[in-house]
Amino acid sequence: EAEFGIKEQLKLRDILKNIKGKFILTINDCEETRSWYKDFNIKEVEVHYSVSRQTEGRKRNKELIITNY
Repeated sequence: EAEFGIKEQLKLRDILKNIKGKFILTINDCEETRSWYKDFNIKEVEVHYSVSRQTEGRKRNKELIITNY
């Protein structure tokens, strides 16, 4: 079973700190995520998940767009 947990998130953050090019990452908004990526540019956006057939069942959530540019 594959899991992308805290250990993997921190490893990804460390890789992104040293990346030579530009990157863009979207991720669910939570305090932990904000603290892990505080040294990057962060933009909060509201997203509408569209997995439901009916518009009333669609969830709204906040995500972060994180970049190094």
